[in-house]
Amino acid sequence: MDTKSDYEQYLFKKLNEWDKQISKLKDQADHASNFDARADYNGQVEQIHALQQTARNKLNELESSHESAWEHLKEEIEITWEKLETAIKKITSTF
Repeated sequence: MDTKSDYEQYLFKKLNEWDKQISKLKDQADHASNFDARADYNGQVEQIHALQQTARNKLNELESSHESAWEHLKEEIEITWEKLETAIKKITSTF
C-alpha cells in the first residue's frame, strides 16, 4: 500500500469481510448438534473475537497515527491480521 489512507481502506474492507465470516461461524457453532462440538466451536469463535478486537485496536492506532508514522505500525498490524486470518481458516476447515 502506498499511502496510509489506502492501507486503512484495505484493512477496513478485510475486517468487514471477516465480520461476515465470523458471524457465519458463530451461527454454525450455535447450531452444532453435538454439545461438546458446540462448546469447542464456541470457544474457538470467542478466541477469534478476541483477535478481532485486537485487530480493531491496531486499526484505531493506525487511524490516530500521524501520516509519517504509519509505516511503523504496519508490521504489528500485519502480524495481528495474519493471526486472525489463520484462526478463521482453522475453524472454517473444522466445520
